[in-house]
Amino acid sequence: LLGLRETFDLAGKNRLHIAHVNAYLRGMVRPSLEENMEALERLAAAYWMVSETHLGPRNGTGGEFAGGEPEDWVTRNCLRMKGYELSPAGMEKAFLDRYVAVNVEKDNRMVQLTGREGLDIWRGHGTRVGVSFPVNLRATALLCATAKVRRHDGAADFVIDAISTDGGTWRNYLAQNGLALVRFGSLTVEEFVRRVSWVPAMMYGMLSKGHLTAGADADISILDHERLSAYATIVGGEVIMLDGTVVGRGVTVVCTGRGERALRERGSRRRSWT
Repeated sequence: LLGLRETFDLAGKNRLHIAHVNAYLRGMVRPSLEENMEALERLAAAYWMVSETHLGPRNGTGGEFAGGEPEDWVTRNCLRMKGYELSPAGMEKAFLDRYVAVNVEKDNRMVQLTGREGLDIWRGHGTRVGVSFPVNLRATALLCATAKVRRHDGAADFVIDAISTDGGTWRNYLAQNGLALVRFGSLTVEEFVRRVSWVPAMMYGMLSKGHLTAGADADISILDHERLSAYATIVGGEVIMLDGTVVGRGVTVVCTGRGERALRERGSRRRSWT
């Protein structure tokens, strides 16, 4: 919360993207609901900024220890939230209590392992492995995804512009939890589609994405409303996933010119959109 306050003070009237609003307001300064309400009030007033929230219950952070304490401050806060010591012994107890999990590749996919199995992997990697905690509160995720403000023209609009994810099989809850909000009645289908597709595309300036009109890139997600999951994914008009099975090849990387040069040096071929 203190960092968010400082962000608004430093930004002033400048445009800014406030990322993952709910992920950093977990009750470390004030009760979590109060922290999120303060953020919503500030965002509602700062109409020139853009923001997004996410729906995943787990985070991603570093598990490495340095000098007897977690190197990553997010990891430190996650341990503090449940009263664990900021020490290897505290981390071990968090594993055995199944509070923390390691993120590892298994059978060609990323999985999360906790308990004794996760602890052994964490130790085996010398603590240098990604970990995850279930610290993204469900009540504030619902609040940030649905809160609206009345604008000067009388129209009601969402305080937080978009609903997003930063990837990972343990964090990609757009279809599952987003459609659950539609089923619950907190969002209409149109609102859901706009905030997970059209608005994020506009935030990145990808004008050929996020809509189904002439000239668009034909990137389409087909969602199963009953199963609350993605049924098919189409990229550039080609089916790459069907009923949970990946049938496509290749990957698209969105990066800066510096990143493009690094990829080219590694032999990657460039495929761009206009």
